[in-house]
Amino acid sequence: MMYYKVPQIIPGNGYAWTYYETDESGSVQRMLTYLSESDEITNYPNPKISTLFNPHKLMVVDELEFTDLWVRGE
Repeated sequence: MMYYKVPQIIPGNGYAWTYYETDESGSVQRMLTYLSESDEITNYPNPKISTLFNPHKLMVVDELEFTDLWVRGE
């Protein structure tokens, strides 16, 4: 699996980080959003997005970072 994240500034809420878990073919398996200011996590076990657009522009993260947030969001 490969893991990616991308930030987006949300006025009044700080950064919203979107994390993606993809398989070897690039298909998105799971995703989550994390609001850093409020420590709010939303898990998407069956995301509507099927593949990432320009994954080379996203930050690569390790599995531990993704799974830690995923468990906290359950």
